[in-house]
Amino acid sequence: MGNTESEPTAVDANLRSRGISRMHPHIQRKLRQGTGFNMKIVIRGARETGKTSLLRRLEGKSFVRDHKPTPQIQVAHIDWNYKTTSDLVQVEVWDVVDKGIATSAHDARIRDLVAQGRIPSNAIPKAFVADASTIDVYKKSNAVLMIMDPTRKWTFEYVQNEIKKVPTGCQVLLMSNFRDLHSRRQVAEIDIENFLRECDANVNYIECCMMNGYGLKQLYNWLNIPFLKLKLETLQVKTQEYVLILLFSKHVSVSARIRACWQ
Repeated sequence: MGNTESEPTAVDANLRSRGISRMHPHIQRKLRQGTGFNMKIVIRGARETGKTSLLRRLEGKSFVRDHKPTPQIQVAHIDWNYKTTSDLVQVEVWDVVDKGIATSAHDARIRDLVAQGRIPSNAIPKAFVADASTIDVYKKSNAVLMIMDPTRKWTFEYVQNEIKKVPTGCQVLLMSNFRDLHSRRQVAEIDIENFLRECDANVNYIECCMMNGYGLKQLYNWLNIPFLKLKLETLQVKTQEYVLILLFSKHVSVSARIRACWQ
């Protein structure tokens, strides 16, 4: 019998229509061992800057030239490890849209319900669309990938405004996509340098190209920064817990000795 883990099913098709990717079997097997760290990465940027292409690249998928608007937030889990350590890291990546688009599947279901008389035509519910206006996308995020198109200046202005909303302490990587279109760029390198000087130390910058994969190695190396910060914070919390346990143990031990002396 063949391995059916990778065979698409009706459930997979339904999940894809809702912008949800099934977790890869390899990651599922790793997570059965227990998750050591959960790292959330958010991809932000104006439309048509390559957010979904970046998500596909992180998932290990090939580049798709045809552009299709992403209707709502997409979430995927990628396989990533810190260097050669045994740390188990579950990386959750969000491809965020500012304003979602109601899918035709929702419209078709509503039309059927109206035709069946189960919903009055004047009481048609609005489709809930998962986007940045309905969900706090930065909640519990460890890193943000801000992607821009240097051939369109307004996408850089988008980044300049959006980066102000990123929680303090969250690591940010500004990614200038479409490096292959360098001759068409409208955003000067000096403008980007001046912007980076105004940002805090949590912001880094790379140039990339989703079409040929340029910059992905730098991105994977950069992921070490938010992960190490997450690991440090986790260890600090555990250290505090151990200190409290130690103090409690000492208190119990002293109390026991005092009771023994009075007996």
